[in-house]
Amino acid sequence: ADDVATALVCWRELRSALLATRILGVADPQQLAEANAAIVDLMAREAAIAGHGFDRPRQTAALEAMPGSDLGAGSGRSHLAAAALVAWLGALLGFFTQAIDGEGKLRRPRALGWGAAVLISLAIWLLAM
Repeated sequence: ADDVATALVCWRELRSALLATRILGVADPQQLAEANAAIVDLMAREAAIAGHGFDRPRQTAALEAMPGSDLGAGSGRSHLAAAALVAWLGALLGFFTQAIDGEGKLRRPRALGWGAAVLISLAIWLLAM
């Protein structure tokens, strides 16, 4: 039972990684289908060990229908999230280099501008995820 649980965790992590790397153009539908099939098989084995019933077609459909499961969908949103993350990091760098003087005091006008950029880019990044 422990091997089944460990294998299930591994396959779910692989599936998650496949979905997470869409933005990098590493969409591999064959590997995703293999991961989905392995997850359903392991879930069926886990249910059999526990003595529970298992509806394979329903679980397969549920896994494929999960939000974000389509490798082609959401690429615009993924690109927006990546751009917002880069903007947020740049705004943080700008804030620390431009809005704070050598004595550690805030330069108010610059701090407001850079602080706004930090908050806006952070909000966009979080909303796009």
